[in-house]
Amino acid sequence: MPDPRAQQFAEIPELPPLVLPTHPPARSTLPLDSRMTRERLDGLLATIEPGFLSEEEVDLLAFVVVSYSRAFAWEYEEKGFFDPQYFPDYKIPYIEHTPWQVPPIPLPPALRQAVRDEVRRFEDLGRFEPSTSSYRSPLWWVEKKPGSKPPIRLVIAVEMLNSVAVRDASLPPNINDFAESFVGYSIYMAADMFSGFDARILDVSSRPLGTFHSPDGPKQQTTLIQGYTNSIQEFSRCTDHVLRRLKARDWADNFVDDSSVKGPRSRYNDEPIPGNLHIRRFVFEFAERIVAFLAALIAGGITISALKTVLACSRLKIVGSLVSLEGWQVGSGLVEKVLRWPVPESISEVRMFLGLAGGARRWIKNYARIAWPLTTLLSRPADEFAITPEVEEAVTELKRLLTSAPVLVRIDYEKATLITRPPRDSDDGMLVVGVDSSWMGAGWVLYQIVDGIKRVALYGSSTFTKPQQNYGQPKSEVFGTFVALKALRHRVWGVHFRLENDASSLATMLRKPDDVPNAPMLRWVSWLLLFDFEIKHVPAASMKMEDALSRAPQIDTGLSDPSEDVDEFLEAYDLHAAVPRTGRSPAMFSSARSMLRSLQLTHSNPFAVSSQYAPFMTTYSASTALAFHSGERFNPSAPSLLSSAPASLLALCTVIFSTAYHPEGNAPVERSHNTLTTSLFKVTGDAKGRWPLYLAPVLFAMRTTVSRATGFSPYYLLYGQYPVFSYDVEEVTWQTLNWDEVHSHEDLVAMRARQIQRRDINLEKAHDRLRASRKKAIDDYARRHHHKFDFADYEEGMYVWLRESKLDEIKGGKGEWTYAGPYVIHEKRGRDSFILRELSGAVLKGHVNIRRLRLFFFRPDNQTLRARIRTPPEHDARRTNPLSTLAAVYAYRAAHGPS
Repeated sequence: MPDPRAQQFAEIPELPPLVLPTHPPARSTLPLDSRMTRERLDGLLATIEPGFLSEEEVDLLAFVVVSYSRAFAWEYEEKGFFDPQYFPDYKIPYIEHTPWQVPPIPLPPALRQAVRDEVRRFEDLGRFEPSTSSYRSPLWWVEKKPGSKPPIRLVIAVEMLNSVAVRDASLPPNINDFAESFVGYSIYMAADMFSGFDARILDVSSRPLGTFHSPDGPKQQTTLIQGYTNSIQEFSRCTDHVLRRLKARDWADNFVDDSSVKGPRSRYNDEPIPGNLHIRRFVFEFAERIVAFLAALIAGGITISALKTVLACSRLKIVGSLVSLEGWQVGSGLVEKVLRWPVPESISEVRMFLGLAGGARRWIKNYARIAWPLTTLLSRPADEFAITPEVEEAVTELKRLLTSAPVLVRIDYEKATLITRPPRDSDDGMLVVGVDSSWMGAGWVLYQIVDGIKRVALYGSSTFTKPQQNYGQPKSEVFGTFVALKALRHRVWGVHFRLENDASSLATMLRKPDDVPNAPMLRWVSWLLLFDFEIKHVPAASMKMEDALSRAPQIDTGLSDPSEDVDEFLEAYDLHAAVPRTGRSPAMFSSARSMLRSLQLTHSNPFAVSSQYAPFMTTYSASTALAFHSGERFNPSAPSLLSSAPASLLALCTVIFSTAYHPEGNAPVERSHNTLTTSLFKVTGDAKGRWPLYLAPVLFAMRTTVSRATGFSPYYLLYGQYPVFSYDVEEVTWQTLNWDEVHSHEDLVAMRARQIQRRDINLEKAHDRLRASRKKAIDDYARRHHHKFDFADYEEGMYVWLRESKLDEIKGGKGEWTYAGPYVIHEKRGRDSFILRELSGAVLKGHVNIRRLRLFFFRPDNQTLRARIRTPPEHDARRTNPLSTLAAVYAYRAAHGPS
């Protein structure tokens, strides 16, 4: 092991600064030499951004580069070395080992001479020297572009050396922090060290470790070896030592071998220097900083590549991004690479794409939400990998957003540190952290208030793990804020900032931590209170800029009234203001009877409860006209029936008689006759003569089934919600029917009529299948567990339940069945929006969110019932009196007027 004290750098004296003339000589009159020729000078000046500097300003920079021409190198022969006077020769630290001998890599005869010439050239330049050590490593070559000189690049294999070397654990600067440190300057210079590793000389005792085979015999390298485990760390230490004075003054900085000079933080409104109106003040100060930079390089003995130098520019391309006085932009090179990247076809390609696009996530709002389909692919086994439309859409959206990425501002911490707790005179310079959370993850935006305007400094987002996605809303808000401040802690620590959130529960818990409901939330709140901030609750509509995963565009499902249509919403409920709210409750039928008895017309006229009239039925519950035809089955005495009806009832409607089964005269009713008769035919089976017993269930099924004409069921149009039947809650007869045989509207109506009829034969079949299913419980579990919410792979054609969230609000209804269906997924809209259809093919209008869906499993061979089986008494259609219900409706309209 080398002595660490022997590797300490000596102090580099500062060269006397060059006094810049306010009236520089014309560049055509500058004295040149063999190093700085006219051609080379013109090449350097050509790197200045066109139209950015005046002629006098270009002359000023030409004067500087000619005066410090020794800091530039065009050829390897002109490169410099870190001065051994300040930088002792580097000794490679290594552990005790046995020398290695790795066989050489065979050289193609066509390239043998080119490799030999390149080895000899570097030997003449002092980079290589002959060796007689006991170490041997292979040498390989990399061909350059056609026409390059030299045509190949030599690379020494140092795997064996790295296996015994003691690793330097220091790290280069963080790329994002380094790029951000260059944001907000008026002018820049970019430079690249010329063959930087070769500028560091190896100690004689360490050179044998790098001995390699070559066509010209064994050679060893005299300078720092590219690929050696500590090369980057050692070179960065040396460059930092050379530029340490400039870095302390914030005039220059370096990232390994990339160095750049920063101009002033302002252009001073293009103010000229005293004595010369053609040279601006910020350019003159920038030239002074270039002088200090080039002087430091010469003092340290190193050089920069003249061919890679950009002498002056207003926007600097640095480590993959673009910085300027206005802000920070994503680099065009990164954008081009992402745009050319195809849709990933494997998990490894997904990782590569996310790694590439993730470099620009601070510029992309909603990055985590957009990349969610790609992120979920990483957690799947390789054999389940599949490219879905959502994945392709995510890739396309990320590419689109990269092309329109915003400009981020640099935070001015000098102003931020001046902000105090209220009261204060101004908020100018204050940092603002906006956080929003959802079940999927959290997003945040860091702002700074500049001249009264919140300017975006960066976007951030994070996805939650599966256990974290199960948090309730208050817990998600606290955890999302915890994640956001943990990511921003190095930016907001030590300054007073404002925390903005749209959750009032978070503000309450931060102000009253004693009321936090559980231990994890208390730990998060305690950690948050370590920061110096003031919290502000803002409406959700005011947080549109935040990268919050919960702010996906609102989808109009068509299944509930939009929140903005308040008046229409209230009017719809006012239609039923005189009766209890629609829904399912134990007292709903008794409430209906009580309400009907209280109607004035019912008390004054016994017609509504009379049973002396023959029953008749209509498919419409309320109408302004009563249409009769000459059907003999249900209304043979219709004329006498109506003649004895009270005038108060007949005054409410118009009575129309039509020819029996005449579509032209009775079109609204006859239009449904085909569905009615076909459904009756299917539901009666062999008992065709007893079809009147099934008429009531069939009509009820028609009223609760989606119509092709409207896209809604008559029940939904009347009550504003989908029906949930008793057979779904108690008898569970849906598990005994052959749903896969439903292919038409009539089939669906007939199937639901069987459910409504609740025949004993179906219940007995359900009871038998219940016992048989016990033997297959293990196989059944694999399908039952998909009822959990984390199932999201819904595809077109799947059978699903639709959750009716309104039923959750019913008092005392906890644990009751709150789903309607089954339905079939008709169309998939995006990642979490679907259009449903009935089993008959009728499409429901509106979109349905994924959170309202559950899988429906049809088991044709083994059904499992999860409720008690009750055998109802035999239903007799003659016991019902539909006329009483119809009369009650007309009585209600008589009391309250038509609506």
